[in-house]
Amino acid sequence: MLLQFWRHVVRQLSKNKTALHMTSSTVIVTRPFAQAQVMCESLSAAGFRAVAFPMLEITALEDKSEIDSVWADLEKYALVVFVSPNAVDTFFDGHERTWPLQTVAAAVGFSGAEAIRRHLHGQVFEVIAPGVEDRMDSEALLELIDASRFDGKKALIVRGQTGRELLFSQLTARGMEVVSLIAYHRQPPVFDITRAKLLASLLSEQNEWVITSSESLRFLISFAERLGEDRAFVAKLQSQRLFVPHVRIAETARQLGFSRIELTGSGDQNLMIALSSIV
Repeated sequence: MLLQFWRHVVRQLSKNKTALHMTSSTVIVTRPFAQAQVMCESLSAAGFRAVAFPMLEITALEDKSEIDSVWADLEKYALVVFVSPNAVDTFFDGHERTWPLQTVAAAVGFSGAEAIRRHLHGQVFEVIAPGVEDRMDSEALLELIDASRFDGKKALIVRGQTGRELLFSQLTARGMEVVSLIAYHRQPPVFDITRAKLLASLLSEQNEWVITSSESLRFLISFAERLGEDRAFVAKLQSQRLFVPHVRIAETARQLGFSRIELTGSGDQNLMIALSSIV
């Protein structure tokens, strides 16, 4: 499904006559492994050189009893919000069943909405989510949720163990009884010799780095710090050009010493448009 989405992005760019340029540099994708692989495949098909260098690992919970408990009584929630495709996948893992008709699902992004539909095998029910060309963040989703419709009702947020609290605070302020459910862990990958050599190689020249979370950027800095005590690799990393989809990530990058930051806007289509401007 993610690959189909990226093919849609490339087709839309072609319709808009946006040129996809070959570039002497490489696009480094730091998303979790599965998502990075799909993105790299599509970037390669569009004429880019792309390398996956995941800076986040997504792992399911060992104890899934809380998820099991929620599934057993899912009908009591009027709204279930998924913060990411990873939240969808880990929540549905081992729980393929009929979705309650009275329960509305919501996703922060287009890919999350597609993941929900995939798990429910075409069941007809309502999903609230930004469209493929819309801004994809918590603020955009909140604009789509009619507060009066869910006033006084229960809402569930399915998320990782870290992340923003905006959805929880805003839905609570709108009169909903909100519960957060941690469905997976986000952590840095193991910094082994293979990863260290690859990072040193990537930093030996100027490349374009796709950074889609502040957390992964902080992990990336910590990895560069471990390559040498003189911080030379940190300086090399800070000189790289970053492509980021949100102003919060751009601000984190500036705080970490980066100056070549391209703010693409939310959504993979905007990311591809920004990358296509590379000369």
